[in-house]
Amino acid sequence: MDPLNEPPKVQFEEEQWQQPSRVSYAEPSKATLWILQHSGGLLKNEKQIAYVLIAFIAVLAIVMGMMLFGNGGNATFKAPPGQKILYPPNAPPRLEKI
Repeated sequence: MDPLNEPPKVQFEEEQWQQPSRVSYAEPSKATLWILQHSGGLLKNEKQIAYVLIAFIAVLAIVMGMMLFGNGGNATFKAPPGQKILYPPNAPPRLEKI
């Protein structure tokens, strides 16, 4: 190669990367700390708390599903005393005094 046709070499000033001396972990949330304090010693760490919270949410979802879809659409309505329910076509139900 011809030294006259070579592009000039560029050198950059780089900062030396240093590994942190201590790894910092995220602080547990206030909810996690509250559950840990009020578990009576049953839950020992954040992983156990996470499993309990997931199970709790799953149970809530099942209960809500049963409440929403449990009666299968067989709901019956009773009119207050002295009134009856009218079901006109293409209109919402109405109360009528007897």
